[in-house]
Amino acid sequence: MQMRIIIDLQGAQSESCFRGIGRYSISLAKAIVRNRGTHEIFILLNELFPDTIEKIRESFTGILPKHHIMVFGAVGPVNELNIKNEWRVLASELLREKLIKDLDPDFVLVSSLFEGASNNTISSVGKYFPEIQTAVIFYDLIPLLYPKTYLPTLFVKKWYYRKLEFLKQADLLLAISKSAQKEAIDQLGIEEERIISISSAADAAFSRVDISAETISMLRTRFGIKRSFLMHTSVFEPRKNFEGLIKAFGLLPTALRKEYQLVLVCNLGNEQRKLRNVATKAGLDHDDLVLTGYVSDEELLLLYSSCHLFIFPSFHEGFGLPALEAMSCGAAAIGSSTSSIPEVIGREDALFDPASSESMACLIERVLTNPSFWQSLKQHAVHQSRQFSWDKSAIIAISALEKIYKEKVEEDCNNSYRKLIDEISRIDSKIKPTNQDIISTEAAIEHNEKLAYKMKRYFRIQDKCPKADGIA
Repeated sequence: MQMRIIIDLQGAQSESCFRGIGRYSISLAKAIVRNRGTHEIFILLNELFPDTIEKIRESFTGILPKHHIMVFGAVGPVNELNIKNEWRVLASELLREKLIKDLDPDFVLVSSLFEGASNNTISSVGKYFPEIQTAVIFYDLIPLLYPKTYLPTLFVKKWYYRKLEFLKQADLLLAISKSAQKEAIDQLGIEEERIISISSAADAAFSRVDISAETISMLRTRFGIKRSFLMHTSVFEPRKNFEGLIKAFGLLPTALRKEYQLVLVCNLGNEQRKLRNVATKAGLDHDDLVLTGYVSDEELLLLYSSCHLFIFPSFHEGFGLPALEAMSCGAAAIGSSTSSIPEVIGREDALFDPASSESMACLIERVLTNPSFWQSLKQHAVHQSRQFSWDKSAIIAISALEKIYKEKVEEDCNNSYRKLIDEISRIDSKIKPTNQDIISTEAAIEHNEKLAYKMKRYFRIQDKCPKADGIA
Protein backbone atom coordinates (compact mmCIF):
# COMPACT_ATOMS: atom_id res chain seq x y z
CA MET A 1 0.00 0.00 0.00
CA GLN A 2 1.36 3.40 -1.01
CA MET A 3 -0.22 6.74 -0.23
CA ARG A 4 0.42 10.31 -1.22
CA ILE A 5 0.12 12.44 1.93
CA ILE A 6 0.15 16.24 1.97
CA ILE A 7 0.95 17.80 5.33
CA ASP A 8 -0.45 21.32 5.65
CA LEU A 9 2.21 22.83 7.89
CA GLN A 10 0.79 26.31 8.43
CA GLY A 11 0.78 25.51 12.14
CA ALA A 12 4.56 26.08 11.98
CA GLN A 13 4.18 29.39 10.12
CA SER A 14 1.74 31.49 12.16
CA GLU A 15 2.22 32.84 15.70
CA SER A 16 1.74 29.23 16.77
CA CYS A 17 5.36 28.60 15.77
CA PHE A 18 6.31 30.25 19.07
CA ARG A 19 3.97 27.97 21.07
CA GLY A 20 3.47 24.29 21.69
CA ILE A 21 1.36 23.88 18.55
CA GLY A 22 4.22 25.07 16.36
CA ARG A 23 6.68 22.69 18.02
CA TYR A 24 4.18 19.85 17.73
CA SER A 25 3.47 20.52 14.05
CA ILE A 26 7.06 20.58 12.88
CA SER A 27 8.21 17.68 15.10
CA LEU A 28 5.38 15.36 14.04
CA ALA A 29 5.82 16.27 10.37
CA LYS A 30 9.52 15.45 10.48
CA ALA A 31 8.80 12.16 12.25
CA ILE A 32 6.21 11.22 9.62
CA VAL A 33 8.77 11.95 6.92
CA ARG A 34 11.37 9.77 8.70
CA ASN A 35 8.90 6.90 9.02
CA ARG A 36 7.15 7.26 5.65
CA GLY A 37 8.32 3.97 4.18
CA THR A 38 7.02 3.81 0.59
CA HIS A 39 4.55 6.66 1.09
CA GLU A 40 5.02 9.97 -0.74
CA ILE A 41 5.07 12.95 1.63
CA PHE A 42 4.64 16.56 0.56
CA ILE A 43 4.70 19.65 2.76
CA LEU A 44 2.30 22.51 1.95
CA LEU A 45 3.14 26.06 3.09
CA ASN A 46 1.40 29.41 2.77
CA GLU A 47 3.06 32.17 0.71
CA LEU A 48 1.54 34.81 3.00
CA PHE A 49 4.18 33.91 5.62
CA PRO A 50 7.28 34.57 3.48
CA ASP A 51 9.70 34.92 6.40
CA THR A 52 9.02 31.35 7.57
CA ILE A 53 9.39 29.40 4.34
CA GLU A 54 13.16 29.00 4.03
CA LYS A 55 13.61 28.09 7.70
CA ILE A 56 11.04 25.30 7.35
CA ARG A 57 12.65 24.10 4.12
CA GLU A 58 16.01 23.89 5.87
CA SER A 59 14.54 21.89 8.76
CA PHE A 60 13.72 19.06 6.30
CA THR A 61 17.16 19.05 4.67
CA GLY A 62 18.44 15.51 4.26
CA ILE A 63 15.10 13.81 4.94
CA LEU A 64 12.80 15.21 2.24
CA PRO A 65 13.55 16.41 -1.32
CA LYS A 66 13.20 20.18 -1.68
CA HIS A 67 10.62 19.86 -4.45
CA HIS A 68 8.36 18.03 -1.99
CA ILE A 69 7.94 21.29 -0.05
CA MET A 70 5.35 23.37 -1.89
CA VAL A 71 4.08 26.90 -1.33
CA PHE A 72 0.51 27.71 -2.31
CA GLY A 73 -0.65 31.11 -3.53
CA ALA A 74 -3.37 33.07 -1.79
CA VAL A 75 -4.95 36.52 -1.64
CA GLY A 76 -4.11 38.38 1.54
CA PRO A 77 -4.66 39.67 4.10
CA VAL A 78 -7.10 37.06 5.37
CA ASN A 79 -7.32 37.45 9.16
CA GLU A 80 -10.96 36.58 9.70
CA LEU A 81 -11.76 38.92 12.57
CA ASN A 82 -11.53 41.80 10.11
CA ILE A 83 -14.82 41.66 8.22
CA LYS A 84 -13.22 43.51 5.29
CA ASN A 85 -11.24 40.35 4.53
CA GLU A 86 -14.28 38.09 4.02
CA TRP A 87 -14.01 37.83 0.23
CA ARG A 88 -10.27 37.15 0.38
CA VAL A 89 -10.78 34.47 3.04
CA LEU A 90 -13.35 32.61 0.94
CA ALA A 91 -11.36 32.99 -2.27
CA SER A 92 -8.15 31.79 -0.62
CA GLU A 93 -9.88 28.76 0.88
CA LEU A 94 -11.06 27.83 -2.62
CA LEU A 95 -7.57 28.39 -4.07
CA ARG A 96 -5.98 26.15 -1.44
CA GLU A 97 -8.51 23.33 -1.80
CA LYS A 98 -8.33 23.43 -5.60
CA LEU A 99 -4.53 23.09 -5.53
CA ILE A 100 -4.80 20.17 -3.13
CA LYS A 101 -7.35 18.48 -5.36
CA ASP A 102 -5.08 18.93 -8.40
CA LEU A 103 -2.20 17.34 -6.46
CA ASP A 104 -4.42 14.26 -6.02
CA PRO A 105 -3.42 13.19 -2.50
CA ASP A 106 -4.79 10.16 -0.72
CA PHE A 107 -4.80 12.18 2.50
CA VAL A 108 -4.27 15.74 3.65
CA LEU A 109 -3.04 16.19 7.21
CA VAL A 110 -3.82 19.61 8.71
CA SER A 111 -1.34 20.44 11.46
CA SER A 112 -3.37 23.25 13.04
CA LEU A 113 -6.96 23.97 12.01
CA PHE A 114 -7.92 26.66 14.53
CA GLU A 115 -5.84 29.43 12.99
CA GLY A 116 -6.56 32.53 10.97
CA ALA A 117 -8.51 34.67 13.41
CA SER A 118 -5.77 37.29 13.53
CA ASN A 119 -3.21 36.03 10.99
CA ASN A 120 -2.97 34.88 7.37
CA THR A 121 -3.51 31.14 7.93
CA ILE A 122 -5.97 29.60 5.48
CA SER A 123 -7.67 26.35 6.44
CA SER A 124 -10.85 24.56 5.52
CA VAL A 125 -11.96 20.94 5.36
CA GLY A 126 -13.99 19.66 2.43
CA LYS A 127 -15.73 22.97 1.86
CA TYR A 128 -15.42 22.93 -1.93
CA PHE A 129 -14.06 19.44 -2.56
CA PRO A 130 -15.49 17.09 0.09
CA GLU A 131 -13.98 14.06 -1.64
CA ILE A 132 -10.51 15.08 -0.39
CA GLN A 133 -9.77 12.83 2.57
CA THR A 134 -8.56 14.95 5.47
CA ALA A 135 -7.04 14.25 8.86
CA VAL A 136 -6.67 16.99 11.47
CA ILE A 137 -4.41 17.17 14.51
CA PHE A 138 -6.77 17.65 17.45
CA TYR A 139 -5.34 19.59 20.38
CA ASP A 140 -8.24 20.48 22.68
CA LEU A 141 -11.61 22.22 23.03
CA ILE A 142 -10.50 24.73 25.63
CA PRO A 143 -12.25 27.74 23.97
CA LEU A 144 -15.49 25.76 23.80
CA LEU A 145 -15.21 24.78 27.47
CA TYR A 146 -14.19 28.26 28.68
CA PRO A 147 -16.05 30.62 26.31
CA LYS A 148 -16.00 33.68 28.60
CA THR A 149 -12.20 33.67 28.52
CA TYR A 150 -11.48 32.56 24.97
CA LEU A 151 -14.57 33.59 22.98
CA PRO A 152 -15.17 37.11 24.32
CA THR A 153 -16.87 38.61 21.25
CA LEU A 154 -19.41 37.58 18.67
CA PHE A 155 -16.79 37.74 15.90
CA VAL A 156 -14.39 35.43 17.75
CA LYS A 157 -17.20 33.02 18.55
CA LYS A 158 -18.34 32.98 14.91
CA TRP A 159 -14.79 32.27 13.73
CA TYR A 160 -14.33 29.45 16.28
CA TYR A 161 -17.63 27.73 15.53
CA ARG A 162 -16.89 27.93 11.82
CA LYS A 163 -13.64 26.05 12.45
CA LEU A 164 -15.52 23.53 14.61
CA GLU A 165 -17.75 22.71 11.65
CA PHE A 166 -14.66 22.08 9.52
CA LEU A 167 -13.31 19.83 12.28
CA LYS A 168 -16.47 17.75 12.24
CA GLN A 169 -16.07 17.24 8.49
CA ALA A 170 -12.64 15.63 8.85
CA ASP A 171 -12.37 11.93 8.03
CA LEU A 172 -9.94 11.38 10.91
CA LEU A 173 -8.85 13.26 14.03
CA LEU A 174 -5.42 12.61 15.51
CA ALA A 175 -5.67 13.59 19.18
CA ILE A 176 -2.57 14.64 21.09
CA SER A 177 -3.68 12.76 24.22
CA LYS A 178 -6.27 10.27 25.43
CA SER A 179 -7.85 13.11 27.38
CA ALA A 180 -8.23 15.19 24.21
CA GLN A 181 -9.64 12.15 22.42
CA LYS A 182 -12.31 11.72 25.11
CA GLU A 183 -13.02 15.45 25.00
CA ALA A 184 -13.87 15.33 21.29
CA ILE A 185 -16.09 12.29 21.75
CA ASP A 186 -17.93 13.73 24.75
CA GLN A 187 -18.27 17.35 23.63
CA LEU A 188 -18.68 17.03 19.86
CA GLY A 189 -20.12 13.55 19.50
CA ILE A 190 -17.23 12.43 17.29
CA GLU A 191 -17.52 8.71 16.54
CA GLU A 192 -14.83 6.67 18.32
CA GLU A 193 -13.63 5.14 15.06
CA ARG A 194 -12.92 8.63 13.66
CA ILE A 195 -10.48 9.71 16.36
CA ILE A 196 -7.31 8.13 17.72
CA SER A 197 -4.75 9.31 20.26
CA ILE A 198 -1.24 9.59 18.85
CA SER A 199 0.15 11.31 21.98
CA SER A 200 3.11 13.67 21.86
CA ALA A 201 6.79 13.91 22.73
CA ALA A 202 9.49 16.33 23.77
CA ASP A 203 12.09 17.61 21.36
CA ALA A 204 15.30 15.58 21.46
CA ALA A 205 17.13 18.70 22.66
CA PHE A 206 15.39 18.31 26.01
CA SER A 207 17.43 15.57 27.64
CA ARG A 208 19.65 15.07 30.65
CA VAL A 209 22.92 16.96 30.36
CA ASP A 210 25.87 17.53 32.65
CA ILE A 211 26.02 21.20 33.61
CA SER A 212 29.20 22.76 34.91
CA ALA A 213 29.21 24.77 38.12
CA GLU A 214 30.26 27.80 36.12
CA THR A 215 27.27 27.48 33.78
CA ILE A 216 24.86 27.12 36.70
CA SER A 217 26.41 30.17 38.37
CA MET A 218 26.00 32.26 35.21
CA LEU A 219 22.40 31.06 34.81
CA ARG A 220 21.50 31.98 38.36
CA THR A 221 23.13 35.39 38.08
CA ARG A 222 21.27 36.05 34.83
CA PHE A 223 17.86 35.46 36.42
CA GLY A 224 18.50 36.42 40.05
CA ILE A 225 18.27 32.85 41.38
CA LYS A 226 20.05 32.61 44.74
CA ARG A 227 18.78 29.34 46.22
CA SER A 228 17.52 25.93 45.14
CA PHE A 229 14.39 26.55 43.14
CA LEU A 230 10.99 25.22 42.17
CA MET A 231 9.96 25.92 38.60
CA HIS A 232 6.98 26.31 36.32
CA THR A 233 6.81 27.40 32.68
CA SER A 234 3.95 28.00 30.25
CA VAL A 235 2.27 30.84 28.43
CA PHE A 236 0.32 33.09 30.77
CA GLU A 237 -3.39 32.32 30.72
CA PRO A 238 -5.93 31.99 33.57
CA ARG A 239 -6.14 28.20 33.11
CA LYS A 240 -2.40 27.89 33.69
CA ASN A 241 -3.03 28.68 37.38
CA PHE A 242 0.01 30.84 38.11
CA GLU A 243 -1.82 32.49 41.00
CA GLY A 244 -2.73 29.16 42.59
CA LEU A 245 0.90 28.06 42.50
CA ILE A 246 2.11 31.30 44.11
CA LYS A 247 -0.50 30.94 46.87
CA ALA A 248 0.53 27.31 47.43
CA PHE A 249 4.18 28.32 47.75
CA GLY A 250 3.13 30.91 50.31
CA LEU A 251 1.42 28.19 52.39
CA LEU A 252 4.67 26.28 52.94
CA PRO A 253 6.22 26.52 56.41
CA THR A 254 8.29 29.70 56.48
CA ALA A 255 11.55 27.98 57.38
CA LEU A 256 11.13 25.47 54.52
CA ARG A 257 10.11 28.12 52.03
CA LYS A 258 13.19 30.22 52.77
CA GLU A 259 15.39 27.40 51.48
CA TYR A 260 13.87 27.74 48.00
CA GLN A 261 12.71 30.22 45.38
CA LEU A 262 9.76 29.88 43.04
CA VAL A 263 10.84 30.54 39.46
CA LEU A 264 8.13 31.26 36.88
CA VAL A 265 9.46 31.09 33.34
CA CYS A 266 7.17 33.15 31.16
CA ASN A 267 7.16 36.29 29.06
CA LEU A 268 4.67 38.13 31.26
CA GLY A 269 4.63 41.74 30.11
CA ASN A 270 1.98 43.71 32.00
CA GLU A 271 0.94 40.68 34.06
CA GLN A 272 4.14 40.83 36.09
CA ARG A 273 2.76 43.45 38.49
CA LYS A 274 -0.38 41.38 39.03
CA LEU A 275 1.65 38.31 40.06
CA ARG A 276 3.85 40.41 42.32
CA ASN A 277 0.71 41.59 44.12
CA VAL A 278 -0.49 38.00 44.51
CA ALA A 279 2.91 37.06 45.97
CA THR A 280 2.82 39.94 48.46
CA LYS A 281 -0.65 38.93 49.64
CA ALA A 282 0.61 35.34 50.00
CA GLY A 283 3.32 36.55 52.40
CA LEU A 284 6.26 36.18 50.00
CA ASP A 285 9.27 38.46 50.00
CA HIS A 286 10.34 39.97 46.70
CA ASP A 287 13.18 37.53 46.11
CA ASP A 288 11.04 34.48 46.97
CA LEU A 289 9.49 34.81 43.52
CA VAL A 290 11.60 35.00 40.35
CA LEU A 291 9.92 36.10 37.10
CA THR A 292 12.36 35.38 34.31
CA GLY A 293 10.67 36.95 31.32
CA TYR A 294 11.54 35.46 27.93
CA VAL A 295 14.15 32.66 27.93
CA SER A 296 15.80 30.90 24.99
CA ASP A 297 15.45 27.16 24.43
CA GLU A 298 19.03 26.71 25.62
CA GLU A 299 18.28 28.59 28.86
CA LEU A 300 15.04 26.65 29.31
CA LEU A 301 16.96 23.38 29.04
CA LEU A 302 19.39 24.54 31.75
CA LEU A 303 16.56 25.66 34.02
CA TYR A 304 14.75 22.31 33.62
CA SER A 305 17.99 20.45 34.33
CA SER A 306 18.91 22.42 37.44
CA CYS A 307 15.53 22.94 39.14
CA HIS A 308 14.86 20.98 42.33
CA LEU A 309 11.20 20.42 41.42
CA PHE A 310 9.03 21.16 38.39
CA ILE A 311 5.38 21.96 39.12
CA PHE A 312 2.59 21.95 36.53
CA PRO A 313 -0.58 23.39 38.15
CA SER A 314 -2.75 23.93 35.05
CA PHE A 315 -6.51 23.45 35.23
CA HIS A 316 -6.77 22.12 31.68
CA GLU A 317 -4.31 20.97 29.02
CA GLY A 318 -4.51 19.25 25.67
CA PHE A 319 -1.28 17.47 26.54
CA GLY A 320 1.07 19.33 28.90
CA LEU A 321 4.36 19.44 27.03
CA PRO A 322 6.40 21.48 29.58
CA ALA A 323 5.99 18.71 32.17
CA LEU A 324 7.34 16.13 29.72
CA GLU A 325 10.20 18.41 28.72
CA ALA A 326 11.18 18.83 32.37
CA MET A 327 10.99 15.09 33.03
CA SER A 328 13.05 14.42 29.90
CA CYS A 329 15.73 16.61 31.46
CA GLY A 330 15.62 14.47 34.62
CA ALA A 331 13.61 16.84 36.82
CA ALA A 332 11.34 15.58 39.58
CA ALA A 333 7.85 16.67 38.49
CA ILE A 334 4.39 16.94 40.02
CA GLY A 335 1.20 18.22 38.43
CA SER A 336 -2.56 18.60 38.36
CA SER A 337 -4.88 15.63 38.52
CA THR A 338 -7.00 17.00 35.65
CA SER A 339 -7.32 16.58 31.88
CA SER A 340 -4.23 15.14 30.17
CA ILE A 341 -1.65 15.89 32.85
CA PRO A 342 -1.92 12.50 34.62
CA GLU A 343 -1.02 10.83 31.28
CA VAL A 344 2.17 12.84 31.16
CA ILE A 345 3.16 12.59 34.83
CA GLY A 346 2.26 8.89 34.93
CA ARG A 347 2.18 8.59 38.70
CA GLU A 348 -0.88 9.05 40.94
CA ASP A 349 1.04 10.10 44.05
CA ALA A 350 2.61 12.96 42.05
CA LEU A 351 -0.77 14.62 41.40
CA PHE A 352 -2.70 17.32 43.28
CA ASP A 353 -6.02 19.13 43.00
CA PRO A 354 -5.24 22.36 41.07
CA ALA A 355 -8.31 24.07 42.53
CA SER A 356 -6.87 23.68 46.04
CA SER A 357 -3.74 25.61 46.99
CA GLU A 358 -3.67 23.50 50.15
CA SER A 359 -3.56 20.26 48.14
CA MET A 360 -0.76 21.67 46.02
CA ALA A 361 1.20 22.94 49.04
CA CYS A 362 0.84 19.61 50.81
CA LEU A 363 2.41 17.68 47.93
CA ILE A 364 5.15 20.27 47.44
CA GLU A 365 6.02 20.04 51.12
CA ARG A 366 6.16 16.25 50.93
CA VAL A 367 8.61 16.40 48.04
CA LEU A 368 10.82 18.99 49.77
CA THR A 369 10.94 17.17 53.10
CA ASN A 370 11.13 13.56 51.92
CA PRO A 371 14.43 12.93 50.07
CA SER A 372 13.53 9.35 49.14
CA PHE A 373 10.23 10.48 47.60
CA TRP A 374 12.03 13.24 45.67
CA GLN A 375 14.63 10.77 44.43
CA SER A 376 11.94 8.33 43.31
CA LEU A 377 10.30 11.13 41.31
CA LYS A 378 13.58 11.84 39.54
CA GLN A 379 14.04 8.16 38.70
CA HIS A 380 10.44 7.94 37.51
CA ALA A 381 10.92 11.00 35.29
CA VAL A 382 13.62 9.23 33.29
CA HIS A 383 11.53 6.08 32.80
CA GLN A 384 8.26 7.91 32.08
CA SER A 385 9.73 10.32 29.54
CA ARG A 386 11.00 7.38 27.49
CA GLN A 387 7.40 6.25 26.90
CA PHE A 388 6.94 9.18 24.52
CA SER A 389 8.63 9.65 21.16
CA TRP A 390 7.83 11.48 17.95
CA ASP A 391 8.62 8.37 15.92
CA LYS A 392 6.07 6.40 17.93
CA SER A 393 3.44 9.12 17.42
CA ALA A 394 4.22 9.25 13.69
CA ILE A 395 3.91 5.49 13.25
CA ILE A 396 0.51 5.51 14.98
CA ALA A 397 -0.60 8.41 12.78
CA ILE A 398 0.55 6.75 9.56
CA SER A 399 -1.14 3.48 10.54
CA ALA A 400 -4.41 5.32 11.17
CA LEU A 401 -4.22 7.02 7.76
CA GLU A 402 -3.46 3.67 6.12
CA LYS A 403 -6.50 2.08 7.74
CA ILE A 404 -8.89 4.79 6.55
CA TYR A 405 -7.31 4.80 3.10
CA LYS A 406 -7.55 1.00 2.77
CA GLU A 407 -11.22 1.06 3.78
CA LYS A 408 -11.97 3.73 1.17
CA VAL A 409 -10.07 1.88 -1.56
CA GLU A 410 -11.95 -1.31 -0.75
CA GLU A 411 -15.26 0.55 -0.73
CA ASP A 412 -14.50 2.22 -4.08
CA CYS A 413 -13.38 -1.10 -5.57
CA ASN A 414 -16.50 -2.87 -4.33
CA ASN A 415 -18.75 -0.14 -5.73
CA SER A 416 -16.89 -0.23 -9.04
CA TYR A 417 -16.98 -4.02 -9.07
CA ARG A 418 -20.72 -4.10 -8.37
CA LYS A 419 -21.38 -1.61 -11.17
CA LEU A 420 -19.28 -3.67 -13.57
CA ILE A 421 -21.07 -6.90 -12.59
CA ASP A 422 -24.43 -5.18 -13.08
CA GLU A 423 -23.43 -4.04 -16.55
CA ILE A 424 -22.14 -7.50 -17.50
CA SER A 425 -25.33 -9.13 -16.24
CA ARG A 426 -27.36 -6.82 -18.48
CA ILE A 427 -25.49 -7.77 -21.65
CA ASP A 428 -28.16 -8.44 -24.28
CA SER A 429 -26.95 -11.40 -26.32
CA LYS A 430 -28.58 -14.46 -27.76
CA ILE A 431 -25.44 -16.40 -26.84
CA LYS A 432 -25.41 -17.23 -23.17
CA PRO A 433 -22.06 -17.34 -21.32
CA THR A 434 -20.64 -20.72 -20.37
CA ASN A 435 -19.37 -21.52 -16.89
CA GLN A 436 -15.84 -21.10 -18.26
CA ASP A 437 -16.83 -17.66 -19.60
CA ILE A 438 -17.92 -16.65 -16.09
CA ILE A 439 -14.69 -17.96 -14.54
CA SER A 440 -12.58 -16.18 -17.16
CA THR A 441 -14.53 -12.96 -16.66
CA GLU A 442 -13.90 -13.05 -12.91
CA ALA A 443 -10.19 -13.63 -13.50
CA ALA A 444 -10.05 -10.75 -16.01
CA ILE A 445 -11.77 -8.42 -13.56
CA GLU A 446 -9.28 -9.29 -10.82
CA HIS A 447 -6.33 -8.83 -13.19
CA ASN A 448 -7.60 -5.47 -14.46
CA GLU A 449 -8.29 -4.15 -10.93
CA LYS A 450 -4.71 -4.99 -9.87
CA LEU A 451 -3.26 -3.45 -13.03
CA ALA A 452 -5.28 -0.24 -12.63
CA TYR A 453 -4.23 0.12 -8.99
CA LYS A 454 -0.57 -0.42 -9.91
CA MET A 455 -0.57 2.03 -12.80
CA LYS A 456 -2.23 4.75 -10.74
CA ARG A 457 1.02 4.87 -8.76
CA TYR A 458 2.81 5.96 -11.94
CA PHE A 459 0.25 8.34 -13.37
CA ARG A 460 -1.10 10.17 -10.35
CA ILE A 461 -0.94 13.79 -11.53
CA GLN A 462 -1.59 14.67 -15.15
CA ASP A 463 -1.80 18.14 -16.57
CA LYS A 464 -5.46 17.89 -17.56
CA CYS A 465 -5.96 21.66 -17.50
CA PRO A 466 -4.19 23.63 -20.25
CA LYS A 467 -2.37 26.73 -19.02
CA ALA A 468 -4.25 29.94 -19.44
CA ASP A 469 -2.58 32.63 -21.52
CA GLY A 470 -0.13 34.65 -19.46
CA ILE A 471 -0.17 32.26 -16.49
CA ALA A 472 3.01 30.31 -15.77
